[in-house]
Amino acid sequence: MKYLIILFSLMVLAFGCANPSGGVRVPDKRPSIVVQNAPTDAIVMVDGLDMGLANDYDGKEKALLIESGTHKIEVISRGISILSEQIFLGSGELKTFKVGPSGEIK
Repeated sequence: MKYLIILFSLMVLAFGCANPSGGVRVPDKRPSIVVQNAPTDAIVMVDGLDMGLANDYDGKEKALLIESGTHKIEVISRGISILSEQIFLGSGELKTFKVGPSGEIK
């Protein structure tokens, strides 16, 4: 009986204590870029690396997070660079590039 009470007490302790369900969220202070009105096939290049479709980073659902510092940003459509700019972004900054439907920079 004594062992049964000890076993029951251990089970209550083990299952009665819940793990923390919340967590500490730290805001992301990395700079970000947004590309608006780009052609549907346009891709974003950051320092020569393909980051995916420009329309994925239109600012409505998400922006492209990058590290602080100087970067070469390009938007390429049908193999032609329709935007090329060297930028410096610091912590928390947002840079929006507006490209017209035919590829002109606005």
